[in-house]
Amino acid sequence: MLSDFDQLERQNQPDGIHSMRQTINLSLAGMALICISILVAPPQGMAHQFYISICEMDHNPDTHTLEITFNIFTDDLEQTLEAQGTGKLHLGTDRESEAADRYISRYLEQHVSIEIDGRNLEAKYLGRETEGEVTWCYAEIGDVPSISTVTVINTLLIEMFEDQTNMIHIKTNDQKKSMLLTRAKDRGTVEF
Repeated sequence: MLSDFDQLERQNQPDGIHSMRQTINLSLAGMALICISILVAPPQGMAHQFYISICEMDHNPDTHTLEITFNIFTDDLEQTLEAQGTGKLHLGTDRESEAADRYISRYLEQHVSIEIDGRNLEAKYLGRETEGEVTWCYAEIGDVPSISTVTVINTLLIEMFEDQTNMIHIKTNDQKKSMLLTRAKDRGTVEF
C-alpha cells in the first residue's frame, strides 16, 4: 500500500520513471537472489566460501530407533577421504569408486560418536545419495526407546578445513534441540 506522499509523488512523475523504479527494485531483488544462490550452491568447480555439514537426528519412538541423516558438501567429503588415501571417488558420477560406501561408512564411524542417556551407541550406516554438490548419508541407531540426554562428538571434515562447522539437530518428543560443533568445540550435549 502506497503512502499519501508516494501516491502524490507517483502522480507527478511520468509513467517511464515509475516503471524504471519498479525495474530497478526488481533488478536489485534479482541481484540479491543471485548473490545468495552463489553462496549457497556455487557452480560446479567453484569452491564454496564456507565449510559446514548438517546432521539431523530424528527419534522414532514407534520403532525405538534414532534415524540419522548427514548433509555434506560432496567436494569436501571427497577431498577429505582422498587425503586419507582412498584415491579419486568421483561420487555421484558414472566413474564412482565401487568402494565409496565402505570408505564413507568407515569415515563416519571414526568421526561421529553418539551417547544417549549415558550409553555409547554405534550407528549402522544404511547408505547415501549424491545429488551434485551435496551427499546425503543415512545411518540408524536401534534400541532407543526414549531419549533424555544426547551427547555428540562430531569431527567430520575438521582435519581438512580449519573453519569447518558441524550443525546437529536432534528431534524427539515433539522437541528440537541444536548444537554447533567446531574444531575448538567438537563435543556437545543436549537434554530433553
